[in-house]
Amino acid sequence: MDNITIRKATDSDISAIENLSLELIEVTEDNDGFDAKRILDNYCYFLQDDSYYILVAELDEKLIGFVSFTTYRTLLHPGLSGLACELFVTESHRAKGVGTLLVESFFEECKKLGCCEVEISTGFNNNRAMRFYKKFGFEERGIIFEKDL
Repeated sequence: MDNITIRKATDSDISAIENLSLELIEVTEDNDGFDAKRILDNYCYFLQDDSYYILVAELDEKLIGFVSFTTYRTLLHPGLSGLACELFVTESHRAKGVGTLLVESFFEECKKLGCCEVEISTGFNNNRAMRFYKKFGFEERGIIFEKDL
């Protein structure tokens, strides 16, 4: 874990992010509607968007995980909210502290940005992720409803 670096994603990370994202799609239970072809377009767009962030975990010059998140305002909260959109660690590096480093870095970045809360979600059946998130103080406070358009 000592050699792992967490840093902001750059243009040169695009191929590695694409590969990690494809691996994420494969293990996602409900992946209908995910379009692997859009990964590159979305990545380029997000790098230019001031409210979207991608942090990568790097080991020996190879990306082994990432967390992407956005910030937004609500009418009721006193500051920004941070929403983790994707958190992923490649299978060969899971349960080795990489996810912990990514979540802690997500918290740090959100604090720097002035967020007053952070959110993350996972599928109903992803018990491993739920246990992992609860270790960081995340609580189940509601249900997210989704509808494809």
